[in-house]
Amino acid sequence: MAGPGGSIQWLRNNNAYYRYRLQSVDRVENFAVQGDRASIAVQITEDSSLFVDGRRDTSREEYTTMRVRYALQREGGNWKIANTEILNK
Repeated sequence: MAGPGGSIQWLRNNNAYYRYRLQSVDRVENFAVQGDRASIAVQITEDSSLFVDGRRDTSREEYTTMRVRYALQREGGNWKIANTEILNK
């Protein structure tokens, strides 16, 4: 199964989604910009539940703090997430 930040295709294929009770950026560890690309590493905390076919899967509830690196790309004047990498949980 996919977890937070997991495969969007898995969620679509299984009629599933996550609901977040908490999402917070606790600390920015690194931020760098080079032209139309940027990278930011952050520590985040999430409290989430997985819903499949409209029912909460209580075995997939998760409260976690993790380090994540986001690769950003500038498109049409806006920054968009190009890639997400979980560095550790």
